[in-house]
Amino acid sequence: MPVKTGEDCVVSIAAENALILERIHISAGSRCHIEIGTIVNLGVKMAIYLADDCSLTVGDGFACTGTVHFNAHEPKLSIRVGKGCMFSGGLIWASDMHSILDLETGARVNRGKSITIGDRVWLGHDAMVLKGVTIGSGSIIGAMSCVRRDVPPNSLVAGNPARVLRTGVEWDSRLLMLPDTMALANRAG
Repeated sequence: MPVKTGEDCVVSIAAENALILERIHISAGSRCHIEIGTIVNLGVKMAIYLADDCSLTVGDGFACTGTVHFNAHEPKLSIRVGKGCMFSGGLIWASDMHSILDLETGARVNRGKSITIGDRVWLGHDAMVLKGVTIGSGSIIGAMSCVRRDVPPNSLVAGNPARVLRTGVEWDSRLLMLPDTMALANRAG
């Protein structure tokens, strides 16, 4: 497992993940706290970039079919991913990598903010979750969506910027098969 951390970091990864450790890449500053529960599927890799005093928590039952990036490039930010989440890859950005400054005052206008993703959230292919967002449990984020605002629980959101398309939904991780495909599978089995 490629790990580069500063001083006094705590990295806790569930023992069940032993076979996929080489696909978890960590680059963290000092005094960071990283806790990764059981991963049921990790397609390509998990890339973690944290500044000093940041934290990342990924709950048990996490699945990802592509590459997922967790980024907090400013001190004292947190990213929390709940239990049973399914990502098709994606970018989680708690901060920008460069400053945007007000020309008159010189003040920075793009401060980082922590991100919370609830339990059983399905993040579609190449979706992006931006700083300060909370995604409610049971929600579905459409492929290539850019989430800039909070998402209520059990909601379907999509677009750039993402908007709520429907509420009162849930998702099921079982693979859907077309009727013709099911008949072929039954004959083969």
